[in-house]
Amino acid sequence: MNKLRYSPISMSKLVLSVLAVALAVFAVTPASFAQATRRVPQDFPTIQLAVNSANSGDTIRVGPGRWCGARITKPLNLVGEGATIMGCPAGVPGPVGNIVRRGFFLNVAASGSSIRNFIFDGKGVSDTNSDPISLGIQPQFGTNNVVVDSNTFLGGLGGIQGPYGNDWLVTHNVFDGFTILSDGSGGFGILSEDFQGGPFTGNVYIHNVIMAVIPPGSFSFASYITEVDVPFVGIAVAGHNGAIIAHNKIAITSNASGDAGAGIVATDSSADGLSSTDSNLVITDNDGRGSQYGLIITKDQFGGTANTAGATIRGNFGVNLINGSTSNINNRSRHTLLTRDSSGVCQ
Repeated sequence: MNKLRYSPISMSKLVLSVLAVALAVFAVTPASFAQATRRVPQDFPTIQLAVNSANSGDTIRVGPGRWCGARITKPLNLVGEGATIMGCPAGVPGPVGNIVRRGFFLNVAASGSSIRNFIFDGKGVSDTNSDPISLGIQPQFGTNNVVVDSNTFLGGLGGIQGPYGNDWLVTHNVFDGFTILSDGSGGFGILSEDFQGGPFTGNVYIHNVIMAVIPPGSFSFASYITEVDVPFVGIAVAGHNGAIIAHNKIAITSNASGDAGAGIVATDSSADGLSSTDSNLVITDNDGRGSQYGLIITKDQFGGTANTAGATIRGNFGVNLINGSTSNINNRSRHTLLTRDSSGVCQ
């Protein structure tokens, strides 16, 4: 059988031709591999213009000053360098505002983004003052794989309304002074409900500090759950599978009317509606002693214990109300480990 053979000269030409083609490809397409850094205000006068100009994976660094937020429409890394996000009028596509003004609004196409080191200024928001930010960060339903790290949320009605998706990491943030309106709007640091569109998986909430004081008045009509009167919640999850909530410190001061705060609430039935039943939650080493309730896990929407199915609950300081039973945890070396079987019954 005849076999095709190359002479040394022919082989050299072939290798050179292949190299030339490879170099040509890389020469004409470097932008598809490069990730740029864009700066506000050095390169762009607003965050929104920087977002509009950026490519997926770019970093936007925002310098000192007060800035309007933006609608994030692609995966980006947003980094504050002394930047404060303030409430701004509505725009298309941003800054993000309407009656309820928001800092960053993430489209589904922004999955994979990160937001770090910003201050979100919602101080002073009230029934008569809608100028400050009401919500710091809000995503569209289905926005996944987002990191929210080392930000400060001041005032407002809520810090993060969401995550509305999977694989979020919310860590090392400070939520200080969120409030509530007379119609019951607000009253949360982090609020994530799947409304039976999930459950959400892979979400992690760790090392956050959350503080608030419930204002005078009676807000029992706005209680997040029906088992007890808690119109204020630090971290509220509904419809989560495998969420990790750990090493958070939450202090919500009750008002004279008896409206209480809860550090962490896990449920499948809230004042906002029904969600998927929680499962496989890992809730460990949180400190809720500054709130009337440190941890609440409600009975499921059918009156059972399914919200604690597969759960690991350990070392959560403060009053724990789990499936209707109350305990006060003040020593992590004793009575602090609860693991549940597949039905939610304590093993």
